[in-house]
Amino acid sequence: MDNETTFKGKKASMIFLCSDLDRTILPNGSQKESPQARSVLRKLAGRPEVTLVYVTGRNKSLILDAIEEFAVPAPDYAIGDVGTTLYSITNDKWKMAEAWSKHIGKDWKGLGRYDLVELLEGIDELRLQESDKQNRYKLSYYSDLTVDYCRLVDKIYRRLQTKGIAASVIWSVDEPNDLGLIDVLPKHATKLHAIKFLLQ
Repeated sequence: MDNETTFKGKKASMIFLCSDLDRTILPNGSQKESPQARSVLRKLAGRPEVTLVYVTGRNKSLILDAIEEFAVPAPDYAIGDVGTTLYSITNDKWKMAEAWSKHIGKDWKGLGRYDLVELLEGIDELRLQESDKQNRYKLSYYSDLTVDYCRLVDKIYRRLQTKGIAASVIWSVDEPNDLGLIDVLPKHATKLHAIKFLLQ
């Protein structure tokens, strides 16, 4: 970025350090933690020219849990819920970026997750996740790992397309619990798109 800041009497470029949490900074599942990851992150985040951004599938509550449990620095911004939420954080106060919610909401034509739940009713392979794992623009399901996930994802896309909904359907695996995870998101609600939006 072209932004500059002054510290210790010198000018320096402002650096946005964007990082995932699980399996990048923090241990998760069967993979071992990188032994220097957290200490290096703390040193980098302490530099005055660095703006720290967590980019994660975790929601706000789980991000806060990670900060406390693993003693990682509080971020300046957090992109959470697989890119569907964007927060600015100042003095431990989290503020939702409503402009981001409005931006991604266009993909769902004014509909929310409750509308999409109705649209996807009857797909037997899907089991709705708990309410704390959902938000207005994140609809999340569990599925068995034995399912033909390519066929399942295609079935979901076809249902959404009947209403002209632009969405991303993301399949991932919860290794500790041996479950398939399916997230239905607005098409533009990706982590990368959120980072670009934040930088603008």
